[in-house]
Amino acid sequence: MVRRFAFTLLLAALATPALANNLQISNISLTGQNTTSDFTKVEFDISWEHSWRDNGNWDAVWLFVKWSTDNGYTWQHGTLNATAANHTAPSGSTIVPAADSTGVFIQRATSGSGTVTWTNVQLRWEYGIDGIDDNAVVLVKVFGTEMVYVPTGSFYLGDGTTSMIAGQFEAGNSGDPFLISSENPLTLGGTSVSNLSNHNAQGMQTSDDFFYSTTKSLPGTFPKGYNAFYCMKYEITQEQYRDFLNTLTRIQQTNRVQTDISGTSITNRFVMTNTTTVISRNGLRCDAILSPSDPVTFYCDYDGDGIYDESTDGQNIGMNYIHRNDLLAILDWMALRPMTELEFEKACRGPLPPRVNEWAWGDTTYIASTAVSNAGGPNEVSTTTGANCSFGNNYGVHRAGAFATASSTRRAAGSSYYGIMELSASLGDPVVSVGNSTSRSFQGQHGDGEITSSTGSANTTGWPPELGFRGGTWIHTNSTYPRVSSRTHAAWNSQNGYFNNSGGRGVRTSP
Repeated sequence: MVRRFAFTLLLAALATPALANNLQISNISLTGQNTTSDFTKVEFDISWEHSWRDNGNWDAVWLFVKWSTDNGYTWQHGTLNATAANHTAPSGSTIVPAADSTGVFIQRATSGSGTVTWTNVQLRWEYGIDGIDDNAVVLVKVFGTEMVYVPTGSFYLGDGTTSMIAGQFEAGNSGDPFLISSENPLTLGGTSVSNLSNHNAQGMQTSDDFFYSTTKSLPGTFPKGYNAFYCMKYEITQEQYRDFLNTLTRIQQTNRVQTDISGTSITNRFVMTNTTTVISRNGLRCDAILSPSDPVTFYCDYDGDGIYDESTDGQNIGMNYIHRNDLLAILDWMALRPMTELEFEKACRGPLPPRVNEWAWGDTTYIASTAVSNAGGPNEVSTTTGANCSFGNNYGVHRAGAFATASSTRRAAGSSYYGIMELSASLGDPVVSVGNSTSRSFQGQHGDGEITSSTGSANTTGWPPELGFRGGTWIHTNSTYPRVSSRTHAAWNSQNGYFNNSGGRGVRTSP
């Protein structure tokens, strides 16, 4: 039987042109339906700028599919084949599927750098496993987010600082950095140099539950950063969060925004800040008149002119005002997972010996941006000479990747060792802490692409109910907070509310 498909236009996670996060996915179609084995190929073109692959690491795009058989009223996560040979990777690329069939990575097959443009990518979608009939009319969306590969290997926790202690990791009570050389269990606290200690939790806003006098165990199943993982290159953007909201039911949506959208009319249309105007650069908005029960359509309107999703509407500005539950929901929906605080330090400094008080780009030199040009646009850049971060309660959160160019150095771009952006300052990076027993039980489970129908919450078993954060934020003026090793807020449940400096990113253990 001939299968009939209807198609939607792509709502890619980072689809608007930008200097450092110009991911484009286009020309989506379905082809090669096999009604015997109940699969078809999802075909599309993909491109993004500032891609690279070298002997150390590379960037990639995590791709996943959403589908609807009720004309877009509800969306489900697509099951993609877990064997690489069953997908079609264009020349110069390679496709690495996830074993749980929730998505794939596409990346360079050989060394190189610059813009990549690949046509006729084909992903094998097992629609029969998803319970879809051969003759169904299906709407399909393809989403992607840029990721960076962090390879397997040893690294250090803590930087050996002797000033302004904020719970930094150390080897016993020596003050020296602690080497992570495996994923084996660890003893937390105590004074032995074989234990991972924390300067007796000195300087932490919320204390760890281990000290020189009290030890705890960190299981081998807790992701320590030794094993390879992929980390989102940028913080979640306002466009990504908009696209997430626009695949949810009305009931799910009501729990993922701050404004009450349960009725048929609203005044505070900027839904993440619950205001009538843009606050702290968050431009997510909806209409004033709503259907009684249909899903709400959300837009980006940073310039506040009522004309939605223009090039000046801030799609690529970092997404702030994310509640902890919002972050866990979107990570589950993307089939990613939260990052641990040990992985955070690995993502920042890589295998290099730590430098005292270093920020994510490997030294203590920073210039905070105080103004931008092309505000809200895909080419938004700082006008502050030499600026490499959003910090000091100056202008606010910037466009993702705003400080990077094709030729910028690590310091100038505000980049980590591996090429991950905005790990110091900008928005706080929520992490799974080692500072309490509940969080230590985390085993690195990935999201399954689905969230609960009743509340729009993450449904992945084993995810911690609390997240701390690392890396400092744009609103901070204390320059100790953005240090790689600073754990001031590592054990604090930092996202139990809507804050103008709370954002997030996800990771995924390497297949």
